[in-house]
Amino acid sequence: MTPQQDRNPLIAVSGLIVSMALLAFGNGLMFAYVPIKLAILGHEPSVAGWMLTAMAGGGLLGCLACGWFVRAVGHARAFMALAAVAILS
Repeated sequence: MTPQQDRNPLIAVSGLIVSMALLAFGNGLMFAYVPIKLAILGHEPSVAGWMLTAMAGGGLLGCLACGWFVRAVGHARAFMALAAVAILS
């Protein structure tokens, strides 16, 4: 057996699992922080609802529109690049 065949599949994908968990955690914090901050600034609750709906809709449109990117550079590079863009934004 080669050393790669001895690996546990969970170890092989652990980097992806950890990075997705961190992205999900950050996304959850953002979806909790935005309405609270808007309420502190005195905006109506409907503004927070519309803003969070637009953010979720933008995420859905991004998923649908980036298929060409994944096909062009591969899923790993596309994930790294788009995760970096999400973190920077």
